Amino acid sequence: KDNSTAAGVWSVTGNQLEPGFMSIVNTFSSTYTSGGTYACVALDANTSIHFARLTSGFTAFIVDNVGKVISTPVTVDATASMLPVQIFKVSSTTAIVFYTTGGSSNKAVVLTLAGSSPSFSLTVGTPQSYGSTMDSGWGLEDMGSYAPKIAQLSSTLYLCSFTLSTTTKCVAISVSGTTVTIGTAATIITGFTNTQNSTTTYPLTATTAAVLYKN
Repeated sequence: KDNSTAAGVWSVTGNQLEPGFMSIVNTFSSTYTSGGTYACVALDANTSIHFARLTSGFTAFIVDNVGKVISTPVTVDATASMLPVQIFKVSSTTAIVFYTTGGSSNKAVVLTLAGSSPSFSLTVGTPQSYGSTMDSGWGLEDMGSYAPKIAQLSSTLYLCSFTLSTTTKCVAISVSGTTVTIGTAATIITGFTNTQNSTTTYPLTATTAAVLYKN
């Protein structure tokens, strides 16, 4: 069916639909599984990055609305315990992915789009690990269930607030090309009793953010 002259998005419901009305354009293998959070990011009006969970780790792939195809999935990290906790667009061809490999093991990596429709591909940069610890992965950022922990201040600068035992901290993350640099955490307050999920991070300007916390 051709909806090229129609505005908006068609919604299809019902039983015994006409044969050939819809078709499967890509089927993932049995090595993929469900569960976890589902981050995605649009690079432009027709190109977006999505993720699929493996039995161990996760992959990323491009959904190309112009070519009407899905790119070959590329493994981002075979040791990750879940799908990304957050992803942001850096440029029209790059995105930064925040994820965890279990517990408080935090990593960030840049994905780069190459090629053109309908033959896009993704390359994975060198993941950078946060050398300290948090009470949970990236402060328990999960794109919605809890207050936001990671804020995008500019296309290349990010701030994450988190708790560690009875201390509230924040750490800056920057991107240059495909290189991720994770800074040294700064202490906001120590000696409080709310030990987890007690921070919220909001971007204010390209270099400042507001961190709300419980004392």
